Amino acid sequence: MQRILVINGANTRSSAAAEGDGPTTLADVDRVLANWGQELDIGVDPVHASDDDAVLHALLQPRADYDGVILSRGTGAGPNQLIADALAHLDVPFVEVDPTSAGPRSAGRGVDSTTGYRIHGRGLDGYRWALRHLVYRAAWPVTTHRSNEHPDRVADLRLPDRQGPHPIMVLYHGGFWREHWTRDLMDGLAVDLVQRGRATWNVEYRRIPPLGGWRTSMQDAADAVDALQQFGSRSALDLDDVTLLGHSAGSQLAVMAAVSARMVRPRRVVSLAGVLDIAAVYDATDPENGPNRFLGSDGPAAFRSTSPIEQVPTGVRQLVVHGTRDDVVPIDVSRTYAAVAGAAGDDVETLWLNDVGHMEVIEPDSDAWTAVAARL
Repeated sequence: MQRILVINGANTRSSAAAEGDGPTTLADVDRVLANWGQELDIGVDPVHASDDDAVLHALLQPRADYDGVILSRGTGAGPNQLIADALAHLDVPFVEVDPTSAGPRSAGRGVDSTTGYRIHGRGLDGYRWALRHLVYRAAWPVTTHRSNEHPDRVADLRLPDRQGPHPIMVLYHGGFWREHWTRDLMDGLAVDLVQRGRATWNVEYRRIPPLGGWRTSMQDAADAVDALQQFGSRSALDLDDVTLLGHSAGSQLAVMAAVSARMVRPRRVVSLAGVLDIAAVYDATDPENGPNRFLGSDGPAAFRSTSPIEQVPTGVRQLVVHGTRDDVVPIDVSRTYAAVAGAAGDDVETLWLNDVGHMEVIEPDSDAWTAVAARL
């Protein structure tokens, strides 16, 4: 059984409570960790550290009994170079969890992203995402490639355990382009797809705030496709059989990357609960509206440059999937897009999933994903 060490710093309680999870004690944290460990069939051992010295002491202990480490220092914990150095020298994967969206970007800023990961702004549920990330990381060998010095321009490559070259699935996560949603959302699909014989390229991109916005996010999405030439040898990757798969806002990036990538031409696009018509979900009166923040001061003037429905015909074969119970992105967004794209001459197949919501389509054990995988 996989075992994970969870180190909670002095401010863990206050940071979890501040994110709206209600009164939170360390006992509450231990309880939810135990429940999620049972859910994932792993062992979870929590350690409570009263200060940074105690955190450092816990990090420096031998790791022979553990397959991964989760560290939560909590709100207000500033950078600590000793802790950063200890994280850099861990011989197992680790995840930093900050339940709030505040605080420093990373206690281990500069640590090689091939072992380190960060989850923030998701409340107590951030622990569950961290545990899932470590489980999926252990499930199949993964190599993280960075395209330049920016920490968000990275992608995770998984290769099937058979001789290549392999067809490639490029994955774009959703989250309405917001910074606290990252590529771990697609970890489960990445593992499932590689087990089905496809190489997976799980992409990260700059998000809002403060580094995202439609120009940077879309540029990163397109660059990630072209980067396959740099990071994957032709003996391992079939660059003539590339599929872009996006979920939610990631579908917008997938379609836009398909029409703008320069060196690698995708063969097909798969949209799962996709934001395929930005105008349909844009709300100029709500400053927290995802598309509003994504387009920024450009507002509706950027619809033509950013909205997939404005790009048809794309010339790329497409599978458009949506659940009838989706209360995040209405199914009518996908229905309208599919009709417009088909009328424009695109080869569009649709899959409408009865009584399926927004997230089931990216859960590898769900009936919804099984139906999608059958089409693939």
